[in-house]
Amino acid sequence: MHRSTAIVLGILTTLALFGGTGCQSSGGDAGWIDLFNGKDTCGWINARPEQPMSWTVTDGLLTNAPEAGKRGVDIHSEQMFDDFELHAEFKLPENSNSGIYLRGRYEVQINSHAGPLSQESMGGVYSLHTPTALASHPWDQWQVFDIRLVGTTLTVVLNGKTILDQVDLPHATPGGTDRFKDTSKPGPIYIQGDHGVITFRAIRIRPIAPNAP
Repeated sequence: MHRSTAIVLGILTTLALFGGTGCQSSGGDAGWIDLFNGKDTCGWINARPEQPMSWTVTDGLLTNAPEAGKRGVDIHSEQMFDDFELHAEFKLPENSNSGIYLRGRYEVQINSHAGPLSQESMGGVYSLHTPTALASHPWDQWQVFDIRLVGTTLTVVLNGKTILDQVDLPHATPGGTDRFKDTSKPGPIYIQGDHGVITFRAIRIRPIAPNAP
């Protein structure tokens, strides 16, 4: 079998195992899936259903904007993933805070707090890894994550600069929910919404077939 054919078949098998594409669609490039469809929150689940949904879509933008005096809620994708590449474009105001939990258990930090480099800096892995550089744009501009997770090996590129290069994730990070802490299982893309305002204009994912380079 031709290698490229094998990779495509592996991706299709991965999608079948983890729930299909649901209401998400192909992003146009081979293997990419738009987790955010630009229209509504279809394909996303309120992680705390006892609380009101705080995420809305307006003019093609997905925004977490809790009511005044209330905390927002976390959301996660319906689909579950094992190895993947993730592309996310987002913007947040000054002094806001969020995060993307890969497989629902490894939090890559998103925040607009200036200060010395730490595990809580933009692109760091909470409680595990400090990014090698501060690569954020000013807070009124869009930020771009390109993330690759294979097994427990993680690479994070922020705004075109590699800030974590093939670091190991020995255990799940704090936060999120206990539902996705089992490191032997696939998990969702899980976005923190209980700490502040954040807006996404793109969230795309490309599953990596087993044994692909």
